Amino acid sequence: MRSRTEEVYQAIYEEILNGDLIPNQKLLIAKLASKYDVGLSPIREALSQLVATNLVLAMPQRGFRVAPISFQDLKDVYSTRELIEQLALKLSIEKGDEMWEADLLASFHRLSHIEKKTTVTTFKEYQHWEKAHRAFNVALIGACGLIHLLRVQENLYRETERYRRIWFLAAMKKHQAIQFSEKQEAIMQAALVRDEPTATALLHQHFENAQKLMAEYLEI
Repeated sequence: MRSRTEEVYQAIYEEILNGDLIPNQKLLIAKLASKYDVGLSPIREALSQLVATNLVLAMPQRGFRVAPISFQDLKDVYSTRELIEQLALKLSIEKGDEMWEADLLASFHRLSHIEKKTTVTTFKEYQHWEKAHRAFNVALIGACGLIHLLRVQENLYRETERYRRIWFLAAMKKHQAIQFSEKQEAIMQAALVRDEPTATALLHQHFENAQKLMAEYLEI
């Protein structure tokens, strides 16, 4: 069973990613405690933990704020994540065994099945897609063997997820759906035949396209 701190952490995390708590918004501990019906301590602990994700900023003598967003930050976080994942993918291609291949194929099957079954045009559908997308992402680079590298990647993934959700909510209004699995299949196929130059080049292209796509919708 999750503690109250964990529950509050997850609730605030989701509200930031969904844009319910907006960039630069001051996070008032007493107000949040009343909102989530908990004491002040779980709120403080949750906010302190969220600082590590870079989604919340701790302001000396001024409490906490939601981290800002900007086009420069979008480029920075995606470029950094790309460098991390290219290394992790290279190592996974070198070290990955039959179990890695099986997990990768299974996770892609689930992801592509969602995209074929639905156009992912509601937030509930998006959340279902996001779980499958993250599972594929983890499977692709999970054989790298570097735990600390994967922890860094997890934080970067969370930061890019914030931008992707902003993009998705904007795209929903224009009736544009998510369809990424075709490009991810090409990365997977290159990885499975151990073609590291092609796989990492395709990964670079995937990140470049994602940045351009999201930048078109971000009002920053």
